[in-house]
Amino acid sequence: MAFSIEGEWYPTFLAEYAPDLNWGVTSLPYPEGAEEQSSGFLQGGMLVIPAASKNKEAAYTFVEWLTSDEAQVALCAAKGNLPATHSGLADPALLEQNPSLEPFAEYASHAQTKALPALPFMGEYNTLMITIEEQIYSQAVTVDEALNQVTEKIQPLADEWAAAK
Repeated sequence: MAFSIEGEWYPTFLAEYAPDLNWGVTSLPYPEGAEEQSSGFLQGGMLVIPAASKNKEAAYTFVEWLTSDEAQVALCAAKGNLPATHSGLADPALLEQNPSLEPFAEYASHAQTKALPALPFMGEYNTLMITIEEQIYSQAVTVDEALNQVTEKIQPLADEWAAAK
């Protein structure tokens, strides 16, 4: 048995590249004696229209369409992602088109599930967290050591960002 923390896109990836793999989805464990919880975090992408764009109105029209529930559901079901809107997430067509998204849609609907903030240093944070998680799983560092490493590397970036605001 193996364990890996992945996103909602992973089942679609597995269906294409490892169709015979026996796999499942579960929530992360919580401390013994704690009230049962289902929590996690969400992270979205961004759509940008560059200032130098030659046709900003057409680009904006496209972004408006792409962020509509109909387009979100169709695109996300095909890619194996969750829509960026609550109404798109609740649309029955999403799970009809891609049933493997069901547990992720359920987790995304829980009150304890939070969205990560869109900050300019999130790329560095995400990259560091991947490395730190692997170190924790392999017992190369303790959780406290890992948290200290994250604080040492990310806090200066957060301080710099806050000072510039």
